[in-house]
Amino acid sequence: FGHKAEPVRLGRFVVLGRLGAGGMGVVYAAYDPQLDRKVALKLLRSDALAAGSERTRARLAELSEEAKAMARLSHPNVVTVFDVGEVDGRVYIAMEFVAPPTLRDVLREERPSVEAVLELMRQAGEGLAAAHRAGLVHRDFKPENVMVPPEAPVRVMDFGLARSVEGQEASASASASASASASVGGGGGDGDSEGEGTRAAGTPRYMAPEQLRGQVVDGRSDQWAFCVTLFEALFGRPPFTLAEITDGRAARQGLRFPSEAASGRVPERVRAALTRGLSLDAEQRFATMEQLLAALRPPKQRAWAPVLALGSAAVLAGALAGGLGWFAASAAPAAEDPCPPQRERVAEVWNASWAERLTAAFADTGLSYAPPTAARVTEVFDAYGREWLTAERAACQLRGGGDGERAQARQACLDARLDAWVATRDLLLDEPGRDEGALVERAVSLALGLTPIRDCERPEASTVADDRLTPGQRREFERRASAVAARLRAARLDTVDGELERMGRELADRFAGAAPAELAARLALLEARLAMLRAQPQLAHGRLDAALELAGDSGALDLVAEAAVLQAEVEAALDANAEAARDLLRVARIAVATAAAGPYLRGRLEFIQARVEYDSSHFDAGSEATKAAIAAFEQAGGRGRLELGEGLQLLAIQAFGAGEYERAQTLAEQALPLQIELLGEAHPSVAKPTMLLGALALIDGRGPDAADYFRRAAEVQAASLGTEHPNYGQTLINLGNAYMEMGEPARALREYQRASEILAASFGSGDLRVAVARINIGGSARGLGDLERAEQAFRAALDGLDAERDDERLHLATATANLARVLDDLERDDEAESLYRRALELRRQNLGDDHPKTAVLYDDLGRFYVETGRRRRGAPLIERGRRLRQQRFGPDHPELARSELSMALLRRAEGRREQAVSLLERALALAEGGSRSDIEGGVRWQLARALFERGAPGDLERARALAQRSRRELRGTYYEREFEAWCASLDGGGPC
Repeated sequence: FGHKAEPVRLGRFVVLGRLGAGGMGVVYAAYDPQLDRKVALKLLRSDALAAGSERTRARLAELSEEAKAMARLSHPNVVTVFDVGEVDGRVYIAMEFVAPPTLRDVLREERPSVEAVLELMRQAGEGLAAAHRAGLVHRDFKPENVMVPPEAPVRVMDFGLARSVEGQEASASASASASASASVGGGGGDGDSEGEGTRAAGTPRYMAPEQLRGQVVDGRSDQWAFCVTLFEALFGRPPFTLAEITDGRAARQGLRFPSEAASGRVPERVRAALTRGLSLDAEQRFATMEQLLAALRPPKQRAWAPVLALGSAAVLAGALAGGLGWFAASAAPAAEDPCPPQRERVAEVWNASWAERLTAAFADTGLSYAPPTAARVTEVFDAYGREWLTAERAACQLRGGGDGERAQARQACLDARLDAWVATRDLLLDEPGRDEGALVERAVSLALGLTPIRDCERPEASTVADDRLTPGQRREFERRASAVAARLRAARLDTVDGELERMGRELADRFAGAAPAELAARLALLEARLAMLRAQPQLAHGRLDAALELAGDSGALDLVAEAAVLQAEVEAALDANAEAARDLLRVARIAVATAAAGPYLRGRLEFIQARVEYDSSHFDAGSEATKAAIAAFEQAGGRGRLELGEGLQLLAIQAFGAGEYERAQTLAEQALPLQIELLGEAHPSVAKPTMLLGALALIDGRGPDAADYFRRAAEVQAASLGTEHPNYGQTLINLGNAYMEMGEPARALREYQRASEILAASFGSGDLRVAVARINIGGSARGLGDLERAEQAFRAALDGLDAERDDERLHLATATANLARVLDDLERDDEAESLYRRALELRRQNLGDDHPKTAVLYDDLGRFYVETGRRRRGAPLIERGRRLRQQRFGPDHPELARSELSMALLRRAEGRREQAVSLLERALALAEGGSRSDIEGGVRWQLARALFERGAPGDLERARALAQRSRRELRGTYYEREFEAWCASLDGGGPC
């Protein structure tokens, strides 16, 4: 109206514009004439703090104290708070104005690379660390509270929900007692809602478990929110849903990483840091934000690199001149820092020069994957060095705090870690090209397999005092033992025997035949591991018995636990004795608990438990044990991640065993690339998910695909384990199964015979695995029409199986069913019926009444009754098998072809020819979706038979075409004899 509008004011502040709103209020851009600066003014909701109330005055006083603390905090990565006050009955917070965007905006609009995300989060983490040092906890860290202004440092803002550590402790007991009734605010903005008795402040999506429970929070709770934000930024989804945390699924399932990030590969150091920072138990997280940021720091920032350019003479001169020499001067004066970083010790083991040598050695192999493998190993080693420096500094501080005994033990442990690192490094540089790249393939596995540095926090269980043993003697033994262990992990066994013999002889000579029990126990453990790799169970058991006795004598509880776990593993994996392994696992569980063993050994224990449960057909228990193993391995860092691929594949195997084939397919497809990423394509462990994918292809009726998978697995095992190894023999059995699926029993029989020879040589002729090979020999012999040989093979298999053992009853059902089929072929009906019924009962006991393999025997027994003139007894069995297949596979799966064929034979026997033809037409359409020519051929000749019998116009011509094709497809299969007998019964007429 011709007059300049008066600016809107809030107290002394001139409002310039609205910036946004959240759960606690509205934020404005404003001008503060008193300070002559632009500010961000946060005006709290009127209902958040009722003006004039006693609670308002108390809350205002609390906010004012926090504002003063924040005002004293001057850090480039923290938004400064200037003032807190009240105006017109509303509480405000005045803070530094920082231009947008927020981190949320940047992630949504720019999709930065992994490196860019890590840099942004590093700056934000520095801001949080500074606040923690000032005694403040943010409590609502999230992408919206991180500002990323152009051409300026990242800033963490909105400490409006923060509480001083001292203030929280005062109300700890009240908060804990009222946590059950605390309610949590919505996740969109500055969530802050009140329950009865306590307040859970923050945004639930980013709140740590202890914060959700209403308990006292500290810097580790901010660490959780930081890691949730980083995980989201890298992978595009939160690590856990709120429901997974509150209902316990997060604890059971553990942290699961997507196969890859949206913007590139996430380094192993980052995955390991996230795993620890997202521990559900705050005690398992990093002690400080500084430690978390150190774990995230990229290799190029390693502080010891400049030293490496110095010649060895200069380094030696520096050491002689004054201990740390140049290193101490570069970092901080010794007088100011009693525990300076021991960078020169790490540099002796790993530096830029070593990295260049490794890269060059790998490149000399000429393998296409050698350069990225060298880069990955370098990354893992760099992170290991940073972790060692942090742990060594903590040991030094422990010594300065007066706990000299513990500090000495921890330092000895750290020294041993360096020696093990040297052994692994030297092994990787030991002519990696001489075995055609196998060592390059295992390089990442070897690097990640280094024992975690954090285990040195509990070194009391690792070494036992012995007056006869000097520190130098102990370290020399540990060094040599580490070199042997590295070669065992690399499957380089050619020189291990001699070294173990020399070590044992030298111990006996040095200590006059009475070597320290702890060292002798360690030596026995190495010998047992060698025997396990060579599939020598008796030798492994003997050495483990010795290790247990020696470790017990010396009081080395961690060695007792390790030996006990290995005993159970030998029994489960090599002896295939689930019941005996179950007993050993109970003992091992006690030993692990007594030794307070780390997460890696606990994970191994759960894995063995899972194997035993699976072998005993206890699939639910096996799945739970595997999940527990994965959760433990996620706590174990890089070494534990090696086991995650195995965990996924074991879950897949259990899903497969339970008949959950779609779930098994998904898990196997996740496990295979993880195993390849960690271990390389030539590692024998990669064969396991490959074989599982082959087995799933068999279930789908894709014989050629299955054969491809099994051949790839066999090639990997032949190269890494040799062609006499039992694992290679097991793979040959699977390859034979694929050939049977393809209607090639002669090829299958060759694979089965070779597998039987390998397994019998390894385990003896009475072993379960040899019985399985005999079952398959019988199946292929039957396919070739050699019924006498088939009967002999099946009876030999049954003689080697024990019905009292859980792990053998499943195979007992298979052998019994196959023998029944042979006797059915031989028209020995009474024997066949008895065995069919026995096989069905065993299958129901082992797998349940709704398993697809149970459906096979319902179908077989039903068809037997139909073919022997008892269709009323057969009909409900065939219909039951059909319903089971439909429920498990759906209506259009190739596996349904078998049920439709059986139903057609039932209808034909009932004289219902039209229905029989219709069912056979559908069976043929389903069978053509698979790959088994014998199934297709069997359906075709039955359809030709049904058309010929129906005799409608055009039926004879079509029947003739079907019969001609089926004759080719059935050659060398189960059905050839039946087909030819039918043709002969027509005296040369009809469609034949």
